[in-house]
Amino acid sequence: MVEALACGLPAVYLNDGGHPEIVGLGGLPFEKREDIPGQLERLATHYPQFQRLICIPTIEEIAKTYLHVMKQMLEIIPKTTRMEADSATAESLVPPSTA
Repeated sequence: MVEALACGLPAVYLNDGGHPEIVGLGGLPFEKREDIPGQLERLATHYPQFQRLICIPTIEEIAKTYLHVMKQMLEIIPKTTRMEADSATAESLVPPSTA
């Protein structure tokens, strides 16, 4: 999908997962396959407008978004919970004693 958008081809996409975020305004979603023909017709009718709305984020923009989300998560999750999770993870990495 990203390759098609990068080539200037608007997309009809399943309205699920990360597809809406990837396509943005450069295409149209569908919920069930019966919706596809109508969405393709709509896309074809307004093709130049959808093509102008394609916006592929740079890797820097994507990285900034991920960092922003991670920082928000760190603010939400109490520090004690994070420390407990880190401790449990560290303990699971230590092999059991064979003594």
